[in-house]
Amino acid sequence: MFNPKYTITNKLLSNIKHIAEIVTDLNSHSFPKVVLFEMECRAREISAYSSTSIEGNPLPLTEVKKILKNKPEFIRDSEREVLNYNKALMELNKLIKAEKIYLNINWLEKIQKMVTNGLIEEYHSGYIRKEPVFVNDPRIQKTIYWPPDHQEVLSLLKDLFDFLKKNISAVDPLILAGIFYKQFIIIHPFIDGNG
Repeated sequence: MFNPKYTITNKLLSNIKHIAEIVTDLNSHSFPKVVLFEMECRAREISAYSSTSIEGNPLPLTEVKKILKNKPEFIRDSEREVLNYNKALMELNKLIKAEKIYLNINWLEKIQKMVTNGLIEEYHSGYIRKEPVFVNDPRIQKTIYWPPDHQEVLSLLKDLFDFLKKNISAVDPLILAGIFYKQFIIIHPFIDGNG
């Protein structure tokens, strides 16, 4: 059973309070659709940059913005990764707005398939790993992390989702998101596309 140990510091609590104030303020305003569209685009640019850089993508934020704006026809893998990630974010946003998605293992596989489309072998894209993996740091060319054995992945994910369901009303969503992300990366359920 997954039972994370974490500490809510004064700084963390202050940051959560500040975020709540900003969200409340934003929700109290009525923005034109053009402004909302621009805000969404900027948020996706930053998210695409952050998430793909975690996976080792070398593109700087300025390049990511250009790629998302121009959507080039002939692209390298680093550019495809950014475009895939952005496309996945847009698709997920539609599903969330329509309330047609509930995060589970099946959806994790679909999301990973969107993100890794055309980047990894088809038999790895959209499937929980069935083999061991390791995480290298390309800067020092060393293995820095050995995730749990592939035979444990499904039960570890199930425990994580059970924890989320049990605590969805009791724990602040920002803390739950942080716990989920950290544990997801620890489990490393896919061959690639975990970031």
